[in-house]
Amino acid sequence: MIIDVHRHMVVKGTVQGDYIRGAQKSFTMMYRKTHKVQITDKEFTDNVVRPLIDPNGDNIVAEMDKAGVDKSVIFGVDYGLVYGEPPMNIFDTNKHYAKAAQRHPDRFIPFVEAAFSHENRGRNAAPKEKNATMPGAFISCTPRAANWNSRRGTPWRPHRTRFEGSPG
Repeated sequence: MIIDVHRHMVVKGTVQGDYIRGAQKSFTMMYRKTHKVQITDKEFTDNVVRPLIDPNGDNIVAEMDKAGVDKSVIFGVDYGLVYGEPPMNIFDTNKHYAKAAQRHPDRFIPFVEAAFSHENRGRNAAPKEKNATMPGAFISCTPRAANWNSRRGTPWRPHRTRFEGSPG
C-alpha cells in the first residue's frame, strides 16, 4: 500500500495576504525552472493554480489513481495568527477536510489542525457536528506556522492524538 503522508487541498479562502504573495513567488520560480518557461506570477496563479482548486478532493483522487497512491493524509494549515485570519478560518477548514474525507472515505486519512497557541482555539478545532465527524482522523496539535513558541514563551511540544477509530 502506498500512502502519501502530506497533502493539502487547494481551497479558496484558506490562506491570504503575505502567505499567498510569498508562495506565489516561490512556486512560480520553481515552475519556471522545472518547465523551462517564462511565466509571470499572475499567469502562474491564473493558469496553473486556479485550475487546481478542488473543494471536494476529486482531482486529488484522480491524481492518486494516476500515480498509484492508495491513500493520502490530508490536512489544512492554520496561518491565522501569523498572516491574519483568512476568509475560511481553521475551524471551517477542518470541517471542509472532514467533508472531503467523508466523500472519499477509503482514500483520505484526515488530520485536524489544532493550534493551541491561541486561546480557545484547540478546544474547538475538531468538528463537532455529527455530519462532520472524521472516522479514523488524527488531531495534530501543532504550533502556529512560523511561531514555534506561544505568546507566553512556552516551548512547543509535539503531540498527536488519534480520535474516533483508526485509519482504514
